[in-house]
Amino acid sequence: MSFIHVNGIRLHYEHMGSGPHVIMVHGLAANLAFWCLSIVPRLAGRFCITAYDLRGHGESDMPPSGYDRLSMCADLAALVNRFNIDHFHLIGHSFGGLVALEFVSSHPDRVRSLTLADVPLGNSGSSDRVAEQRHWNVMRKGLARAGISIPAQMPRIPYPLLQELAVRDMAPARQWRSSAQPLVPFGLWNGSSKSATRWLQLLRTTNALAEFDIPDTVSSQWARHFARPILLIVGERSRWIEASHILGDNLPNSRTVIIPNADHFHPLQWPEQFAQHVSDFLLGDGAA
Repeated sequence: MSFIHVNGIRLHYEHMGSGPHVIMVHGLAANLAFWCLSIVPRLAGRFCITAYDLRGHGESDMPPSGYDRLSMCADLAALVNRFNIDHFHLIGHSFGGLVALEFVSSHPDRVRSLTLADVPLGNSGSSDRVAEQRHWNVMRKGLARAGISIPAQMPRIPYPLLQELAVRDMAPARQWRSSAQPLVPFGLWNGSSKSATRWLQLLRTTNALAEFDIPDTVSSQWARHFARPILLIVGERSRWIEASHILGDNLPNSRTVIIPNADHFHPLQWPEQFAQHVSDFLLGDGAA
């Protein structure tokens, strides 16, 4: 394993491939394996990929605080500075997309293109809230069969559900499949029980839960800062598909790809499709 010391902590990272630099940022309760198991090998033939564990995740250090997007963005900036990567393509999934947007808002000249995969938005509109409630209605019935109850109203990022999934013996839930949600957190793709243990440790021993947040506005503020191409990629059955449409309406340099029969974890469900869309974008619109 490879580590780098930045901002007083140690971050775990992996380099693979050669070519234009691409930085990949995973979401909450995941780690760099989200990218490295199936997606990075498909891209490394044309790009130099750097994936890393966010602070508090995977093999990176777990300090008491620093889990807001500004601090996460500072970690990313320190990482690329230490590697002398001046310009690069940036890819973020879910919360990792929020970190990517934060970076673009403060360092727009360093990012050659931006790929946002299933990024959540706060206050994203009534149509998105209706779609989100419909999503949770389906999830509620399926998870109930595995002995998991979901509150009537879920927050934008479902911390209570993630915590319950981590606490319980989740073998039944990890095996649960439905047309709406074929994958759940803490499955085999990210280390299963080890990832669940790390997530619980993060919530119980740090200020992370209080520091995680969701932006209160859509992306118009970032559109003013960033003139490079943007790829929005989302699962057809994701709870964030309406949010992706809103992002597309507010980011004039963006285009949207919808992955059929896929949900929030579409990069894991269909890694070949995801990698192909990203590669085509980086070599085309992204001008790699």
